[in-house]
Amino acid sequence: MDVGGKEMNGTSKPGTSPPLRPQHHHLTANHPSLRYSFLTPEETVSCLRTDLVTGLSDHQDYLHRRSIHGLNQFQNDTSDPLYIKFLNQFKESPLILLLLASAAVSVLMGNVDDAVSITLVRPRGD
Repeated sequence: MDVGGKEMNGTSKPGTSPPLRPQHHHLTANHPSLRYSFLTPEETVSCLRTDLVTGLSDHQDYLHRRSIHGLNQFQNDTSDPLYIKFLNQFKESPLILLLLASAAVSVLMGNVDDAVSITLVRPRGD
């Protein structure tokens, strides 16, 4: 049986190429993350001249690498304010927007009990 160009046992069918990996716009061919992702841990250690158990050999090596590459930290992007994050949750699901609209209509028609029950009950998919 054919499943995405592969046989049931996981081997590729003759004459088919393996499925392409998804491309990430932030990883280019010369990006270190992409290059090292294809190496074994031993090959990575050899390329970086370090040790799997002890890490960097001395403090001078650490200071030298830090002066070249900077601290081992993620860049802290400015995050959205909390109210924006809260409001963005509602854009992700049309069902939530539909439920909120039906709750608003219920309030306008005087059915406050229905509006409360609509807004307090979560859909099963969440």
